[in-house]
Amino acid sequence: MKDGININYYDRVELRNFLEPYMVKYMRQQIEMGGLRQHALCMGMGQNFKYLQYLNKKYHLFAKIEALPHPRWIMQYRLKRKAEFIREYVRKIGELVG
Repeated sequence: MKDGININYYDRVELRNFLEPYMVKYMRQQIEMGGLRQHALCMGMGQNFKYLQYLNKKYHLFAKIEALPHPRWIMQYRLKRKAEFIREYVRKIGELVG
């Protein structure tokens, strides 16, 4: 929150810069625990995806990143198609672990 308004990590350059080392550190830890370095799924097709692509280019974390629609966006703007998006999530996750 800033001045009573919700902000995202990507809304402020100084916040992104501050958080970047922590984000990379914990992504690397998760990669080591899960062993899924080749492929990543990003929740969000806009700024989340764009920033993850930036981090990936800089730190070479994943071979491939795919974006999925953010759950809040689905619930707010595409609720009638929720089942379709759930199937998409299940299919993509199945491809990773199957």
